[in-house]
Amino acid sequence: MSFSSWFIPCVPNDSSQIVYVWIDALINYLTVAGYPNELVHWPPNCQIIGKEIIRFHAIYWPALLMGLNLELPHQLIVHGHWLKDDRKMSKSVGNVIDPFDLLSKFQCDGVRYCLLREDILSQDANFNEYKMKKYLNAELANTLGNLLNRVTSSTINPQQIYPSHPLHSYPSSTKELIEQCTNLPSRVAHAYDSYEFYHGIIAIMDVLRTCNGYVQSEQPWLLAKSSKESDQQRLQILIYSTLECLRICGILLQPIIPSIAKQLLDILAIDQAKRTLHDCNILIEHNEKKIKYY
Repeated sequence: MSFSSWFIPCVPNDSSQIVYVWIDALINYLTVAGYPNELVHWPPNCQIIGKEIIRFHAIYWPALLMGLNLELPHQLIVHGHWLKDDRKMSKSVGNVIDPFDLLSKFQCDGVRYCLLREDILSQDANFNEYKMKKYLNAELANTLGNLLNRVTSSTINPQQIYPSHPLHSYPSSTKELIEQCTNLPSRVAHAYDSYEFYHGIIAIMDVLRTCNGYVQSEQPWLLAKSSKESDQQRLQILIYSTLECLRICGILLQPIIPSIAKQLLDILAIDQAKRTLHDCNILIEHNEKKIKYY
């Protein structure tokens, strides 16, 4: 495409130079915010751009704003390119990804999860559909989904309850899980605030894997069959601690997979007003309640 009709052919003191389309393109950020009239929602908290246009946004754009005596965007977030099987996407090569095709295969949450799981701001990301399926099966279906199914199964939790806070002393295996859940919200918040979503996702999955290992080691299917009071107490601690872990992880996953996270929190009967980062404290006090499978 030629932009020859868009340039301004006069640059002071240098007739060999022209002012071209990027000036007009950058000013569109202002016009959409109301310029030259009163500006609305300005300045932006951050602008997210690809690395190939950093020069225009990190040099020309601030210079234009400073010339107009307008405040600069607070942050500039620059991401790399997406490759397809380690090759640059190109229409001529025919390896461009159709996002609508992805949505039909993996749904919106699946696509969001994989893109945020794989993307690293400081380098190019690589799209691989096989790897995408592996993430969804291994992490969302198995690590997250199966954990919920295990602790709400009719064998382990026949009454389908989210127990109240147990008053009994916790075994050492539970204390390790509690410690990880206690530290998780701050780790994830730091990752999200730094736009390193993959670090937050990995941290969440690590805790869920720990929880799966805890359930496996405690063998709740045997505790459920036992008539000993100590075993029944241990089972209640396991159910409570595991559901607490799922509650916290569900809250923290809301920015990544909002629909799946909502479904999980709805099942756990978590009040809509108690799904924020401030509600991620483990071992909260609540009355025993029924799990809401639909």
